[in-house]
Amino acid sequence: MQQILSLQTIDHEGTRRIEAFLKELAEPLYEIPFQWKYLQLSQHIIGACQLQSKEKNRLTVSIFFCEGYFMASDIAKANDFPIHPTARWSQNGGILYIVESADPEKVSNVLGVFAGKE
Repeated sequence: MQQILSLQTIDHEGTRRIEAFLKELAEPLYEIPFQWKYLQLSQHIIGACQLQSKEKNRLTVSIFFCEGYFMASDIAKANDFPIHPTARWSQNGGILYIVESADPEKVSNVLGVFAGKE
């Protein structure tokens, strides 16, 4: 997988964990521009990145490194992040992520990777 440059600049305890999760994914993801600072409560986000595949039924993963578990949940709710088969948010501690794809199985599989390894 291509190295994600923005992860190297984010000072958060979860960056190594996210790198490990991303290495478990079947398809390569590439970093794309991401305007996360316009989100509500963005002042509580330490850093973020957005990744996308080039495969059919493109996969997009947005990752937010937040000040803590409760703040990650508050950010998701304040921004009305989606919860449906083709786009879902979840969190792992202070890390908030949104997984999107036209393929609901792909979304479910990625969420399983992120949730399955603590």
